[in-house]
Amino acid sequence: MTDDIIFLSPGQPPYGRDGFSSNYSAALKQIQFNCVSELDESRGRREVAYTRSRDSLSVTPHAGGETTHLAAIASRSTANKPGGHWLLARDAHTLSPAAK
Repeated sequence: MTDDIIFLSPGQPPYGRDGFSSNYSAALKQIQFNCVSELDESRGRREVAYTRSRDSLSVTPHAGGETTHLAAIASRSTANKPGGHWLLARDAHTLSPAAK
């Protein structure tokens, strides 16, 4: 991810790399998750590309209990850095409980 990455999540103010790292580390201590992403669109130019996907996420507490199923439409932008490395620059999603 880029140094200036921004994550946009429902119900939260935008956050950067530090917020992601602390949130992700805390979540991994409590849950196991599985994410499947189905790519709907991908476009790019020399320096920037974006994707739009449908994501499905299942979350199971390590302590046991019911698995929660979530779904989202996600839009991600990547930046092409020197050497041809594509890095995540922006991530926005609509993650919410999946319809049964």
